[in-house]
Amino acid sequence: MRTLKYIPFLIVVASVTFHGCTSMLLVKSDWSNNQIVVNGKDNDWDDSMFYIPDTQLTAGVRNDSNYMYIILKSTNRQQASQILGLGLTVWFDPSGGTGKDFGIHFPLGRTEFREFKPQTEQNQGENQGFVEKTPNELEIIGVNKNGPVRLSIADAKGVELQLHRGENSLVYEMRIPLHHSPDHLYAIGAKGVQVGIGFEGGKFERPSGGREGGFRRGEGRGGMPGGMGGDGDGGMEGGEGNRREGERGRISGEKKGVEPPKQIDFWLKATLAKEPQSASTQQ
Repeated sequence: MRTLKYIPFLIVVASVTFHGCTSMLLVKSDWSNNQIVVNGKDNDWDDSMFYIPDTQLTAGVRNDSNYMYIILKSTNRQQASQILGLGLTVWFDPSGGTGKDFGIHFPLGRTEFREFKPQTEQNQGENQGFVEKTPNELEIIGVNKNGPVRLSIADAKGVELQLHRGENSLVYEMRIPLHHSPDHLYAIGAKGVQVGIGFEGGKFERPSGGREGGFRRGEGRGGMPGGMGGDGDGGMEGGEGNRREGERGRISGEKKGVEPPKQIDFWLKATLAKEPQSASTQQ
């Protein structure tokens, strides 16, 4: 695994989505002189992978004349479940910036993934039930004015995606066309030698209502409000009881040090590799 192939690069982003400064890593893509099999395994990436600071993730970027290849690997069990349960979007800026005009949303996440608990022996089986199925659909963002286009992986011509879940790891592997063509409708549309690649995962939100250690997928709501169906002061008392119970749960969770997993959110600025001259002149 290489560790010195990136340079910390800080840019100011003036957009609605990002506020303040966004950290971006400048990386060099490796030339893909062998055919990478997109199978969710990292055995054909050799020393092309590098560590992303503060993320517990390693990644790799390669390209040839037609495609970009990307790999993302987590060796943290809770983070792996987070990716499968809440989904991941990979954004591509063809000019090397942080624009979110085109992206691949895969995996989509689980609609039933309402609460995820820190990985322990008690809830390991419960969490595993959310993530054991292999996702086979993706969404293409930015190609239709009416919203994301959902397709099976087999129908996304030119795009290949695969996930592999190990006992304590998750490998995400992608191949995506660099340039548009009749056969490659979903492509980066690279305009130069640099491409911006953003990774954005789903975000946990702490619910109210006293659910210790639970975090909702895109929801901030807690338990049912008190007093529903009651009348008079009884409803108010029920609401106050729920509020107090929620407060006790919040304090208990804080005492136990329960925190949601950190959201995956970072960018790479990849400089595309050129075909080695020796390779192009070989007969």
